[in-house]
Amino acid sequence: MATQTVRARLGSAKPVVNPRVVFNGKQAPARKVVRLTAVGFKPHPQPPLARGKPNANTSVEQYTFKLLADEEMKNQFGGDFISESGWSRVNPRGRKLSSPVMEAVERTWNEFPQEFHRINRGIVLSAESVHWDKVDKDTGTGAIEIVFSDPKRHGILDGAHTLAKIVDELISGMASSSEEIDEDDLDDEETDEDEANGDDVVPIDRYVSCEVWVGLSKDEEVRLSEGRNTSRAVPAYAISNLRGDFEKVEQRLKVVHPRYFEKVAFKPNEQFEPQNDEDERNYKPIPGINILQLMMCMDVTNYSETDQPIEAYKNAGKIPELWDPKHEKNRIAEYHKMLPVLGDLLKLYDTLRERIPQVYDEFRGANPGKLPRSWAYVLSPRKSRKKGQRPDKSKREILYYLDPDGNRRTFRAPTSLFFPLMCAFRSCLTVANGEYRWVGGKAPTDWDEADFREACLRLAKTIAGLAKKKDSLHAVGRDEAVWTACYSELKSFLFEYGIKKRRS
Repeated sequence: MATQTVRARLGSAKPVVNPRVVFNGKQAPARKVVRLTAVGFKPHPQPPLARGKPNANTSVEQYTFKLLADEEMKNQFGGDFISESGWSRVNPRGRKLSSPVMEAVERTWNEFPQEFHRINRGIVLSAESVHWDKVDKDTGTGAIEIVFSDPKRHGILDGAHTLAKIVDELISGMASSSEEIDEDDLDDEETDEDEANGDDVVPIDRYVSCEVWVGLSKDEEVRLSEGRNTSRAVPAYAISNLRGDFEKVEQRLKVVHPRYFEKVAFKPNEQFEPQNDEDERNYKPIPGINILQLMMCMDVTNYSETDQPIEAYKNAGKIPELWDPKHEKNRIAEYHKMLPVLGDLLKLYDTLRERIPQVYDEFRGANPGKLPRSWAYVLSPRKSRKKGQRPDKSKREILYYLDPDGNRRTFRAPTSLFFPLMCAFRSCLTVANGEYRWVGGKAPTDWDEADFREACLRLAKTIAGLAKKKDSLHAVGRDEAVWTACYSELKSFLFEYGIKKRRS
């Protein structure tokens, strides 16, 4: 249980630095001690498992109280605490402060300040310990000390959006709005009347409801976070990420292409960390789930030439099952074998998105025929072509793997087309000594230029002919015959060009 002794207000603690914890590219405290003003401290005994029998996990403790939302909260909970590379890593979502929910939080803050702790759901924390120092017996206001020591288990489990909104914007806005009041702008008669009545403007304190859990295991913390983050459904892959299922993928990405890795988001709304106060917060533009879908496309032992992984396109929600250690049909071992070629796969995907339109338009320019006359028309649904609508010819898809600066662009590259095209290169992969390897020892992007161009052209013509008959590109991606045709076309090419040998 937390101590409830009367003692002097707690002083500042000197944090211990752990080089494994990084915030904004610098070492951050491995042990975080937060001291704030609070009211209504209450411990909650854990219920028994059965009548007369205590709970088996006696180390788990729960406490609730209300924190004063003032400048000290901004100082204690700002910086490394709300950082997504700091003590917010245990939260399944990244922050998004421009949303209807955040607008509602701001309205409550401004319109019902005395009710904020009641209307807002508050925050839920996981910590090493909680200590309470009672200061004022009449008001119940005291000092709360919360200690965080393990960034993988401790931090803010729920309410990260609320906390970030409060410390990043609302507390600062409250201070600046007070500073903006100029005495010269006040009505002289009203000022005189207030002075005569002896009335002073008293600032309204706002409190935030806080719940702290101590002694949770990693699994218990994950379940609690999953259960509490229900105001808006948390995608299953965000929970998988919180559990650490994709850790090896992240580690591999960081090795093969660090700048690309910095732009990949494995949880919703994940942001870049600003380097200074002037930096604009930008969301990471590459959904990590797309990388996991590509890995599903390239699984050589789970699919055959006639059994294609169209679920990778149709049902991204299936991905977390394949990475769940407890799911009987998980593919974790297979995906770990794929990690040595993960960089090659991502480079290939970006290269295909760039080269397919190029080689197709070059071919159609020299060979008019029955196929759509440009790649832009391939991207236009059949209904649009019938109505005579002009295709979109703008290059707006950024090829981040080829150019992390975001300057290299191509035509819109819908997954309905490029997943079947990418999946065709599954025929170039094999498993040897527990690792994925390329047939012939070379990644397709390292083939002879003429050979790679020919492979791209054959695939482009194949899918263009099939897409021409469909009313929508969505129908293309959902048709297993399209995937099989692309796979068979590239497999034939591999044999014809001697890249792959036929079995005798």
